[in-house]
Amino acid sequence: HILQYKNPTLSASGSINTLMGLTRHIRENLVRGHRFMIVEMGAFSVGSIRRLCAFTPPTAAIVTAVGDMHLERFGSLEAIVRAKGELADALPDGGLLVVNADSPGALRIARDHGTRRVLLYGESSTERLDTRLENVQFTRKGTTFGLRTRDRVYSCFTPLLGRPIVLNIAGAFTLAQALGVDPDLVVGAIRTLVPVANRLEVVEDQGITWVRDAYNSNQFGFRAALEVAAALPATRRFLVTPGVIELGAEQFAVNQQLSQEAGAVCDCTIVVAKTNREAFVAGHRATGREGQLVEVSGRADAFRWLKENTRRGDLVILENDLPDLYEKDSGLFL
Repeated sequence: HILQYKNPTLSASGSINTLMGLTRHIRENLVRGHRFMIVEMGAFSVGSIRRLCAFTPPTAAIVTAVGDMHLERFGSLEAIVRAKGELADALPDGGLLVVNADSPGALRIARDHGTRRVLLYGESSTERLDTRLENVQFTRKGTTFGLRTRDRVYSCFTPLLGRPIVLNIAGAFTLAQALGVDPDLVVGAIRTLVPVANRLEVVEDQGITWVRDAYNSNQFGFRAALEVAAALPATRRFLVTPGVIELGAEQFAVNQQLSQEAGAVCDCTIVVAKTNREAFVAGHRATGREGQLVEVSGRADAFRWLKENTRRGDLVILENDLPDLYEKDSGLFL
């Protein structure tokens, strides 16, 4: 979105991040006039990103985070660091490597690739940052924030919501500026970003505020949705979620903690299906909030309960949608 204001840019919509998806995207959409192509690289094992980089060799890269997403598939956090480090490995010496310094794993990748031109961004990191995110404030219309570079502070607004998304914007700002885009132009482009459906999308309907974040979820995105919901005005707040998945041995503990945090923000949590039900029960019980937890078997029951129990002035968070692998129906919210 930002780079198109400098030169013709191709980027995939949705989540095209596999070898076959990229092949089709290039054959159908890449033309000689494109100056930039943004490639999302998905990984489910060590070697996934290396294969993608062999197909589309990068000259610049952003590592937005190294977390526990897909931990069940990778087996360990160390394996995730190695897998995401393959993107930095593929850069030529002097290639641009933009890294979120708030993520310890991502910062480790930056330190292991000193021959690249490393630029750091973040919010809480004590590192000397090229771009620091500050003064983040959420409203129904979007997010206001500052981006502090080594030269000045830029006052920004975006229609998007959620701290991880705004932190990603800081990374995009850092790379775009390094590629020669006027920073004031970048700030203007940020104002015209369009929210993606079901990714922390705020919608008003018959007096009820819906925070739709059902596309997918991890514990960081889950907390971001709670933070946004807490910042928006509402008479009561409801969370509807099946929890988060693919965390292996950590799944119960993570969901129990998220349950406790949800109980502190929301007047009621509706836990959908059996996948993480026991963890959510344990989390609410640990904080004496058993009365705030409602258990339902599926999507239809969740929406039926909401229809019967919500009213004007309420706020509802729809957090995560389990894939068919976990549930018999075709999805919870999408």
